Order: sequence, then C-alpha cells, then structure tokens
Amino acid sequence: TGYPFLKENFEQIGGIYFDAAVVDGNHLIPSKGPGTTLEFALAIVRKAKGSETEKALREGMVIS
Repeated sequence: TGYPFLKENFEQIGGIYFDAAVVDGNHLIPSKGPGTTLEFALAIVRKAKGSETEKALREGMVIS
C-alpha cells in the first residue's frame, strides 16, 4: 500500500498494490499516508504487544 498515485509505479516494477489503509506484512507495515496514522500505530501495537493490547487501546480511545 502507499499513496494511491503510486499504484502504477508499484505495478510497473512488479510490485503488488493493496488498496488498504494499512497492510500488516511479515517484516513491514506500510500505510497509505498521514491520514492513516492512527490505524498504522495500532497495527504496530498489535504486532509488538498483541491484539488484546490493541483492543484495550481502541476501547480506551473510543475507536471502533
């Protein structure tokens, strides 16, 4: 994933573009851009601390 205008560039060099705000890969967690910062941060928390910690943060911050 990345800025939508990069989709063609990704595909031209053999990459796969995912139209998702955040993609949790094996070694990388890319996001579309600054507007996805919160989801990006929560994906990092999920990877580092587990889904229960992410869930608790979402509940504490009132994020659905």
